[in-house]
Amino acid sequence: DMGVFLISPLDKGGMVYRPSATVARVIGHEPFSPMSFVCLHAWKTRKMHTLSLGVSKPSDVDELLEAAYLYNKGGYEKELTACEGRLKATMVEKLGEEWVNHGRMNLPDCEQPCTNGVAMGHMLWVRDLVEAFGMYEFAKARYENLENQKWDDKKTFDENRKAMAPGNQGRGYIPTGVDYTDALKDHFDADAALKKMKQSHEWLGKKAQYKDEDLKERGWDHAYNLTAWDDYPSWGGVLNMQTIMVQSLTWGILGSGGPTREFRTYCKNVRLMIEST
Repeated sequence: DMGVFLISPLDKGGMVYRPSATVARVIGHEPFSPMSFVCLHAWKTRKMHTLSLGVSKPSDVDELLEAAYLYNKGGYEKELTACEGRLKATMVEKLGEEWVNHGRMNLPDCEQPCTNGVAMGHMLWVRDLVEAFGMYEFAKARYENLENQKWDDKKTFDENRKAMAPGNQGRGYIPTGVDYTDALKDHFDADAALKKMKQSHEWLGKKAQYKDEDLKERGWDHAYNLTAWDDYPSWGGVLNMQTIMVQSLTWGILGSGGPTREFRTYCKNVRLMIEST
């Protein structure tokens, strides 16, 4: 029995293996890293039972083991609560308390005809992540899913609604041809909501292009990067799907870029160590 199963919180929970500078600074480095904080927040505060966590190299397991060790040992609860408080305080400081408490309330979902399929709450959420925590890369990836949503104006709303891809439903902001007045009529500040929706599109849309120096100036840069491709270029060869699949299917004998036999042995030993504790 796996209980409540949470899929990929380190990636879908904010790409914390490559955290923004703000996220890393607010969480701090003692006793948690962003990765171990996400695990402990999910287990302790959100009462999740099982987390699905991907790793790309042996050292990725270190922070996950640290989180499991702290969870079993206990005594971290005060620091966890303090960290969650700092994150909430940062949101209030950057967005304002009223917006934090009410900004995404009383909004229709994208399956309501008045939205014309636009995922209003979703785009406001990712926009807030950028302003509050500088999580630009994560927010842009999420917004890209909205922009890639298929929609045909020649079809009825119900036909388009039923054709939307599951999991990340809704469209991004539509600059022309959509009246948002009715959709925002119950929002506590419709003008601010519409302005922020436009900003979502301007900041995160396909035409938005920022250089590294631009991101750093805005506070939207990374603190560090733990992904394997950047930190381990010596894995050799041209990294593509074919070579990775070959290595995976041959258990590390052929190909490159995927899990090696040494990595699998390491993971086996880690499992044995956890089971023996």
